[in-house]
Amino acid sequence: TPQIKIQVVNGPPIERKIQWKNPSVAFFIGNYDLLLKDFYEINETKWDVIISDESTAISNPKAKRTKAIKQLRAKYKFALTGTPISNKLHDLWSIVDFVRPGIWGSYYQFENRYCIKDFWGSVKGYKNTDELKASLTNFMIRRRKEDVLPDLPPKLVTDVKFELSPGERELYDKMKKALKQELFGKIDEEKVFNIENALIKVLRLKQMVDHPRLVGSQLPSRKLETLKDILSPVIESDNKVIVFSQFAKMIDVLMFELGHYNPVRISGDMKAEDRNVSVKRFTEDPNIRLMLMTEAGAYGLNLQAASYVIHYDLPWSISKLVQREGRAHRIGQMKPVTVYNLIGQNTTDEYIARVILNKQKLSDEFLEDVKVVTKEDIEAMLEDE
Repeated sequence: TPQIKIQVVNGPPIERKIQWKNPSVAFFIGNYDLLLKDFYEINETKWDVIISDESTAISNPKAKRTKAIKQLRAKYKFALTGTPISNKLHDLWSIVDFVRPGIWGSYYQFENRYCIKDFWGSVKGYKNTDELKASLTNFMIRRRKEDVLPDLPPKLVTDVKFELSPGERELYDKMKKALKQELFGKIDEEKVFNIENALIKVLRLKQMVDHPRLVGSQLPSRKLETLKDILSPVIESDNKVIVFSQFAKMIDVLMFELGHYNPVRISGDMKAEDRNVSVKRFTEDPNIRLMLMTEAGAYGLNLQAASYVIHYDLPWSISKLVQREGRAHRIGQMKPVTVYNLIGQNTTDEYIARVILNKQKLSDEFLEDVKVVTKEDIEAMLEDE
């Protein structure tokens, strides 16, 4: 539609204010941050259509951006996402409530109707799922990648398992024992178990498996050695590789340890123009074969130049996992895509991999009764082998 004027809203506040009010523009494109920065200007208009792309960004009903987008007025609303179930079934509530406000009642009514909770209030399963599925099919169109992209090259996923060194194992077990005592040693009826807080604390174990340096130890890292063993033949064969880690500090370590490959990086602390430079170099320069990324690069980038994706650590969220791999396995990819998951045996890595599998089943089987992360999961993760 070249005859229709489009405005990508950006720049300083005074410029954005003018852009939002331009009467000759038919389509306005902005990121989710503008919902808070420019809410007054956006809300002045009664829109014909509002489209929420990557709508997992509004799956948290308590987030300010979610509350802001639901206040906007529009004749029609659409939500687009490749992963409607990110972590748990009730991720769906917020997205549906944006599209069809009130159709599933309030968030708390939805939980009471469809969620089964344990003593501590954590969701351990679901109920009335046939009813929920029937309701959802009335206003959702679902298309799988294999249905709409039959010619897309295959994706091969392999778990690469390794053993911690004796020193790492001793440090890991010591940290696990201390964490178990902290989370469960004094629980009584007056102390509420907080799953979010527990997951944050478990991150320390995850960091230790990534590299002891992240938790203040100078021990060498078996996971890093494993990564180097994988990268050497792959890059020497002129393939391009994306390595993902949840932790920006781990990306710092990898930039140093893998410096001989002349890697580029994308992380949340980078300016947009620097990110674009990294993408351009990785995509166009045949000598740049390694991209190191945090979750900041997992959305919206086209990196079909890469035919290998390595998860240095796995995210809790299935949507983040899918989005990571989708940077390379997408329209325009001409080669098969190989995915490696680096997994330390008898560590949080293995448990997170099982949780991811459960979440994948929850999404693939579509609203079946597969549990998500609960207090019991965390406790089992910290049990002695």
